[in-house]
Amino acid sequence: MDGFQRRKEQKKKNIKTAAFQLFVRKGPKNVSVAEIAKEARVSQVTIYNYFGSKDQLVRDVFYDYMDEKLRESEELVAGDHTFKEKVDRLFFNKNEASAKAEKAFIDLDVQDPKILEMIRHFGETRSYPLFLRLIEQGKEEGYLEPDLPDQAVMMYISSFQHFLGDPSFFSEENAHLRESVARLYFYGLCGSPPSEKPEDS
Repeated sequence: MDGFQRRKEQKKKNIKTAAFQLFVRKGPKNVSVAEIAKEARVSQVTIYNYFGSKDQLVRDVFYDYMDEKLRESEELVAGDHTFKEKVDRLFFNKNEASAKAEKAFIDLDVQDPKILEMIRHFGETRSYPLFLRLIEQGKEEGYLEPDLPDQAVMMYISSFQHFLGDPSFFSEENAHLRESVARLYFYGLCGSPPSEKPEDS
């Protein structure tokens, strides 16, 4: 890669970084190309030359974000931690800033066929296989019943997505609430693992 190409790629990276920061603060729909250009210290013409449109820039930023988060999750699931430790890290140990970054893309245009295709691709090729590996480990370690259908586990995980997508859930003041929800997540309404339950008299 020659010097011109390196400068071009660095400028594109700066534009995507600026766009991402603005998307987190305001949501993609509420950010203009003019604001992105000002934040990245480039002209609006440069943005259109590199990305063609704001919609394409949003797609590229979303793709990079999804790719980075999935790589982090894949490394975690492939590591030596227990099933419980991995689930804690994936779902309950986020910080408020990370949760806000995730929420930034909730208002994406889900009717955009390119966004839909991107979500489908990530889901089929990376997210779903990732969760299957995690579920298998949970069964092997005794956290999940061996004959529990994978689909049932996925539905259970999905039922927690409402508050896991709320940045305020990950604020410091809600630390005790997160601990309580995590316990409920792992042990249900009984509130404790089988080994901690009182013996029948």
